[in-house]
Amino acid sequence: MIGKLANVAWQSGETGEGNFVMIPLKNMEMWVELEIEINKEEEIAKIDKEIAHLEGFLTGIMKKLGNEKFMSNAKPDVIEREMQKKADAESKIQNLLHQKKQLS
Repeated sequence: MIGKLANVAWQSGETGEGNFVMIPLKNMEMWVELEIEINKEEEIAKIDKEIAHLEGFLTGIMKKLGNEKFMSNAKPDVIEREMQKKADAESKIQNLLHQKKQLS
């Protein structure tokens, strides 16, 4: 039904040859075939920049979670939010690394 509404064709399995870009979703990844040619080097550079940003963000979260004073004084919901931020950043980094591998 969603495919019909969005006017898209659903396929499963490998992407094969073509000009595809991966869009990471929560529990899956969606591959979209582009009608235009993409500059792979430029896309890899963007991915590298985003990975560097996320790694810096992750380092900050890890420092906060490794700080005994923060951990002893923070409310449980604050700690849970920081743990979720950590998990989200790690997941995004893994998706970006996979996307970079596909472009290479």
